[in-house]
Amino acid sequence: MSSYGLKAQYARKQVNEELSILNDNISEYNNGNLLVYEISKDVENVDNSNKIVEFLKSKNVNSGKVLIVNLEGRMNLEFYLPIGNQTAEILFTVEDLDGLARFVSQSP
Repeated sequence: MSSYGLKAQYARKQVNEELSILNDNISEYNNGNLLVYEISKDVENVDNSNKIVEFLKSKNVNSGKVLIVNLEGRMNLEFYLPIGNQTAEILFTVEDLDGLARFVSQSP
């Protein structure tokens, strides 16, 4: 997240087992080996994080990190997914998360 001017030092507030708030404006949603960070005004709303986790699990992706940056009328998504001993970085901009499936081919 350093590309967004965020340093390694975070003020962390634990909301529940799955959700932490970092520096009052970043949510960290933890679902097993999937971590979703979201920069938004409503940091306790985990709807987007849940949609991302459900989407990844439907594609048999069980570990990785995702950063969601909410902008006016669109979302920037950064996926960091392990592939073998490498990490794939995949970037998308979508109007809403329902459009994400258009970017990814169907699983066999």
